[in-house]
Amino acid sequence: MRQAPGRVKQKISPPPAKAYADHRLPMPTLQHIGFIMDGNRRWARAQGLPPEVGHRQGFDRLHEVIDTSFDAGATTLSFYALSTENLTKRSPAELQHLFTLFAEFKKHLDLCHQQQIRVHHLGHTRGLPLSVTTTLSLLTSQTQHYTDRHLCLALNYGSHDELHRAALRYTSPDQSFPQLLDTGHLPPLDLVVRTGGRHRLSNFMLYQAAYAELYFTPTLWPDFDQSATQQAIDWYHQQTRTLGQ
Repeated sequence: MRQAPGRVKQKISPPPAKAYADHRLPMPTLQHIGFIMDGNRRWARAQGLPPEVGHRQGFDRLHEVIDTSFDAGATTLSFYALSTENLTKRSPAELQHLFTLFAEFKKHLDLCHQQQIRVHHLGHTRGLPLSVTTTLSLLTSQTQHYTDRHLCLALNYGSHDELHRAALRYTSPDQSFPQLLDTGHLPPLDLVVRTGGRHRLSNFMLYQAAYAELYFTPTLWPDFDQSATQQAIDWYHQQTRTLGQ
């Protein structure tokens, strides 16, 4: 049984657009959603299965979440798949399994073409095996002409490292610092969804998340399905965003 989101005590239906009009509040726009996909290993342990099964189940969940998010009007999706810390602290066996999954992502190239999705890589390629870097190169190069939908894969990514690299490239006040980040010209995050019950960002897109709404749910990532995705989006549309105004 899927658990209810941590920040929402009961299921709340999204308010009608008229409610925003009556209070002269604009319906929050939703462009960019970031997903911190946490809970694969705990899901596997709860089933009495090895971690690799949890990672596979989580990987297979991506398609559903991507479709639901784009159908809801989002234009940019970012998935925190492997942090710089994961690369040094996970066991070689687990990393090898993750690399195998990441390399398989190239099978979704046809789907990216069908839906005109541009793929971006966030993070370093250094430290990733050739099978993964080849897949990333294929996906990013073959989809770079698409402009309406963006899919960002954060592999070997850490926000501190990203900010450090951007600061080294910042040599003139005429430069736009946000455009020096791995996300470049993409919009900042509107919504960050973290599964698995932890209430932290874990070095994920700290600059881009400055004004994002943060949605935490105890649901483990392999159980985060279409309904759970839509519930997070519905929750977002109930928030009042002032963006410092």
